[in-house]
Amino acid sequence: MAFGLQLSGSTYISRRTTADADVAYRQGQYQLLGELAFDREVVKVEGQPLEVDRDRYDVNLKVRRYLDDPAVFLFVSPRFRHNANGYYVTTRALRLGGGWVARPSDTLTLTLEGATGYRTAGLQGGGRVNEALWGARAQLRWQLSESVQLRANLAHEQSALERYRTVDLGLRTKLSAHLGVLVKASYERGYPFSSTARSAETELDVSLSYAL
Repeated sequence: MAFGLQLSGSTYISRRTTADADVAYRQGQYQLLGELAFDREVVKVEGQPLEVDRDRYDVNLKVRRYLDDPAVFLFVSPRFRHNANGYYVTTRALRLGGGWVARPSDTLTLTLEGATGYRTAGLQGGGRVNEALWGARAQLRWQLSESVQLRANLAHEQSALERYRTVDLGLRTKLSAHLGVLVKASYERGYPFSSTARSAETELDVSLSYAL
């Protein structure tokens, strides 16, 4: 879990709070995975009321069932996303898919997934759509040393109205058995299939992380 708080001031005051958490629990052939991302920024201009400039969160759950081949699995995954400034303001989705895990060494793990599903989404400006979707994801975890781990994720999700890509790269350094520093770079881009302008965002964050 990583948590960050940023406060800056010039002609205005900005307060931004971020949090990332992930959990994994396995029992026999079943594994429960959970991811939570939260990002909220409030801006105060002199003489003006507080204004929310950024308001995003993403809750992604996944239940995997590994087959007789321990490297192959099937999964079901509900997901809820909110982005006040996005093409889709809110989305609720249910995805079904499968994947493969490769472990070339004791320190390196690569996971590939593909899924299809259905979602309902609220559009910017009003209205809702219900649509089928599909997506793919690649995830890498590399333990560079006892105290340093490299994490990389590449995801693509697409429907009839929009496609959405994210890339993030993180480096976690342990400070103690539980505390660490997480440096994370991310790139996110939305491609709505309409006259709405495409969106793109690149970020670099440094935060304090805690591992149970």
